[in-house]
Amino acid sequence: MSGYPDSPTANSACKLIRHCGFRITKWSALGADLDVPIVKREQFRLERLSLEDSLEECLDYWIRSVPGNKSWESLCDIVERHEKNTAKQMRVKLGLSTIPIPTVIPNLPTNNTQSGLPTIPIPTVIPNLPTNNTQSDAPDDTLVNEGNDETDRNDLEEEEEEGKTSTAKDGGGFEEYPLRGMKHCVIINNEKFDKLKERRGSSEDVLKVEQLFGGKLGFVVHRRENLKGAQILHEIENIKVEVEKRSVGCHVLVIMSHGDSLQQKDIASKTDEIPGDGIVYGTDGVRIKIADIVKKFAGNSFPKLIDKPKVFFIHACRGETDYGVSLPEDEEEEGESIPTEADMLVAYAAAYGRTAIRHRKNGSWFIQDLVNALDKYSEDHDLVSILTEVNAQVAGRVTKLTGKKEMPCFSSHLRKKLYFRPESNRIGLEDTTQ
Repeated sequence: MSGYPDSPTANSACKLIRHCGFRITKWSALGADLDVPIVKREQFRLERLSLEDSLEECLDYWIRSVPGNKSWESLCDIVERHEKNTAKQMRVKLGLSTIPIPTVIPNLPTNNTQSGLPTIPIPTVIPNLPTNNTQSDAPDDTLVNEGNDETDRNDLEEEEEEGKTSTAKDGGGFEEYPLRGMKHCVIINNEKFDKLKERRGSSEDVLKVEQLFGGKLGFVVHRRENLKGAQILHEIENIKVEVEKRSVGCHVLVIMSHGDSLQQKDIASKTDEIPGDGIVYGTDGVRIKIADIVKKFAGNSFPKLIDKPKVFFIHACRGETDYGVSLPEDEEEEGESIPTEADMLVAYAAAYGRTAIRHRKNGSWFIQDLVNALDKYSEDHDLVSILTEVNAQVAGRVTKLTGKKEMPCFSSHLRKKLYFRPESNRIGLEDTTQ
C-alpha cells in the first residue's frame, strides 16, 4: 500500500503523520483521541521523551492495547478530528483517496498507413511560455536594470531566490520549532551596583520569571545575581559549556540591569556595528554591548544551537525618558545552510534611546506584562504574537505624576513559529546565585 504496511505500526504511523505536516505539539490531544489514558501520557512527559517519541508511544498503545479496528482508515479518521489537511494527505499517500492527475498519452503516429493503427486524437500540451514576446525574444545579455551595479546585483539575487518554498507546510499551518530536549533559561539580575542606584523591585521580576519558566513552561532555570561586566561575559561562556553537555532544544536569556544607548566610546571603529542595540551595565559600571552578548549565540560561535531558537529578554534603559504623545480621536532540507544570525529573537523593554520603567515594589512594567501574557496565551499563541500583545499592554501604561511612557520592541530572526506551551510536569529551579 504505497510503501506502507497493510496495517499501521507505531513507527510507520508516526512517520506518516509527521510527514504529512501534523503539528507534533498536539501529540497529547491526539493521544487522548487514541484512548491513551492520561496517566500514560503524563508518564511520557515525566520521562522527558521527545514530542515525536511521545506520539509514537501513544500510537503503540493504541495499536496494542485499545480494542477495535486498527486500520489506516480509522487512524486517518482520528487524525482528521485535529487536522483535516494532514488526514487528507495521509489518505492520498496511503492510496485511500486520490488527487486527479492529468493523463499523459504518449506520442503515437497519426499516419494510418505507417502504423496500421487508427488515428488517436492527442490533446496538445502547451508549456507555460511568456506572453510578452519582446521580453522572451531578447538575448540574456540585453536584460539589464535601470540602476547602479548594486541594484543589478540585488535584482539578480531576487531572480535566484525565485522558486524557493516558504516554511508553510502542505498539511496546514506554518512550521514550528520542535523544542526537542531540555528547555534552558538563564536569568542575570543586577540589582545592587557599586556607584549606580540600586534597582529596587527587580527581585519581584526575578521571582515571577522563575515561577513561570521553571514551572508552567517547563524550563530548567538558572539564576545569576549581581554580576560585574567581566562576569557577565564569563557567564555567557559558562552557558555554552553547560549547553554542550546536554541536548538543548531552546535557550532563553533574561537580563535585568541598568542600561543605556550606545555612545561613541562603545564603538571601536567606523566599521564596528551600527548603533541601535544599546548596552547593559555590570555592577562595577562596566558597559557591555547587548550585540556582543547576542553574537556569542550566533551559529558560527555556538554550533550546538544551530536551528534552535535563542530568545533574549532585555530589561534595561536604552536612553531618555519618553513622556508620550496624545492620540487623535479617530485613531528543512538536508545539506541546507542557514544565516549565522538565524533563529534568534531579542526583546527589549524600551525602544532604542528610551528608558525602561520599574516600580520599586511591584517590579518592572515590561517583565510584569511579559509574564502575564506568557502565562495567559502561551498555550495557543506563538511568541511573536504574545510579544505584540506585551507591546500593547506596556504602551497603554503611564505614570500618574510625571506622565512617563514606555514602548517595548523586539527584533526577530526566527524562521519558524515558536510556542512556549505549558508543561504539566514542574521542573525544579536551580538556585545558583553568586
